[in-house]
Amino acid sequence: MGRRTATHTVNATLPDGTYRGESRIQYRANQWADIVVSVEISGTDIAFDFTGTSPQTDSYVNAPLPVTQMGVLQCIAMMLASDIDRDAVLNAGFTEAIEIRVPPRGILAGFGRGRAMAWGTRHLCRGRAAR
Repeated sequence: MGRRTATHTVNATLPDGTYRGESRIQYRANQWADIVVSVEISGTDIAFDFTGTSPQTDSYVNAPLPVTQMGVLQCIAMMLASDIDRDAVLNAGFTEAIEIRVPPRGILAGFGRGRAMAWGTRHLCRGRAAR
């Protein structure tokens, strides 16, 4: 069974619905950036939508888009680990089975003059920066 098919099979076991979450990051005294995510599950389809997340800042809370994408994929791989064949490679079929929507030029798709985040992708899974 191909990786995309296997991932869709596992996705189909998840309960359909829309699940929302929010987190805040303080990047200066009295200045906060919001991360908003909506996870939409329908049959074999799963989508992470970060609409509503704060725009890029001039501080160290921005993440380039590939960092955000890998943070989401790492979290979903860990959540599905018990149902995924451990000997199989998480290849393009795995990543193509999961849609990730990130608003351009926000803190999760940093670009240009903003500073890249300094503390890594773990905050996407935990909702806060690791110390």
